[in-house]
Amino acid sequence: MEAVGFALIIAAVYTSHDVQTWPGWRAIVPTFGAVLVLLASRASSIWTGGLLWQATGTVSYSLYLWHWPIVTALTYFGLVQKVEWVIAGLLLSVILSAISFVFVESATKHMRSFRSRPVAAIALSALIGVPLVAGAYVRVTAGAPGRIPMDVERASQVILAEKLNRNSRFGECHLSGLGRAAECRYGGPNVGLIVTGDSHAASVIRAVERALPSSDKHVLDLTTSGCPTLAGVEWLPQEGTREAKNFRCVEFLSGSL
Repeated sequence: MEAVGFALIIAAVYTSHDVQTWPGWRAIVPTFGAVLVLLASRASSIWTGGLLWQATGTVSYSLYLWHWPIVTALTYFGLVQKVEWVIAGLLLSVILSAISFVFVESATKHMRSFRSRPVAAIALSALIGVPLVAGAYVRVTAGAPGRIPMDVERASQVILAEKLNRNSRFGECHLSGLGRAAECRYGGPNVGLIVTGDSHAASVIRAVERALPSSDKHVLDLTTSGCPTLAGVEWLPQEGTREAKNFRCVEFLSGSL
């Protein structure tokens, strides 16, 4: 039972590399493997009875918590494919988990032996309260002030304002599903210009409207998501699939939508 359990866990490591399908039903494989190992409960097993594996099990919760920020950092800096950095990350995870186990997990367990319950309550509240207060401060101040230069802060605020400066009729006029293209007009009663294309074209509609030479002219919005203005364009089947994506660009460009 133990051997089968470890075989399932190892198999999951080497067969589950597609991030689009994980987590999913494949998570059952290593989970069931872990259940078999626990049910076997072989204290003298060479797989789990050695000092190294017992020590790993002792700090396993801290190890689980600490490995996440390290994995995230390696991924962010593009180092997750470099063996030497992965090994360094593993060693750092072990060191940090050992420190965390001694000074956090073990320390909080000893608090239960305090004769005075108020003292234990105060100590635990302090441990919980410090990160809560720090997190609340960052949240309320929208990121600790002064962490970046003031000119960069001003520039980021301008960029954020422009990000939120969107066409209020975008959802009404831009075709992003399988419905019929809406003939949205911006401006006067007479047609002046027609803008067609994808979402990039839709983002400049109001600017084109302001550039019209006369107030009695309007811009006609004929845009749809992911649709370049190329005659006969089509979506080919993706690698590993047989069917093409439901792509309505041909119908849209021909005017049949």
